[in-house]
Amino acid sequence: EKVGVGDWTTKLKSNDETMRSLLVMRNRKMTSSDWSSLCESLVGNTRLEELKASGHALETEAVQAFADMLSQNSGLKRLALGDSEFGDERAKLLSEGLKGNGGLQELELDLKSITAEGAKEIAAALCENKSLRKLKLARNALTDEGVAFLAEALA
Repeated sequence: EKVGVGDWTTKLKSNDETMRSLLVMRNRKMTSSDWSSLCESLVGNTRLEELKASGHALETEAVQAFADMLSQNSGLKRLALGDSEFGDERAKLLSEGLKGNGGLQELELDLKSITAEGAKEIAAALCENKSLRKLKLARNALTDEGVAFLAEALA
């Protein structure tokens, strides 16, 4: 039996203690509305610690939903999201949510087409976010400039 997004959101809204980790497989079709519903259900959730959604193309509105959720959720510890088309604009949106987040410890943004511009936005978020301990940005075109932004933020 295929479990739908509605099943996930129901469990997440009720803070179901069995929902500690959620892997959204790459072959699962997800709409922006699905992502928004998922993020809305995470706003008050304190049980889910890990959300892996790498490999999914995310529209701007879906990334905004993730940013809004991050600014209000302190239970999520590990997050991986987006596909190779994620890019700087979405990195900037997500970074706004990171600024107000107090729980996320690991963020995986490997192979997301992020350049120095996106790295600068992430660095700005790191200056305000004190919970993030691990940031994965492998296989992006950060350049020396982007790495310098990140290094300065972490210094």
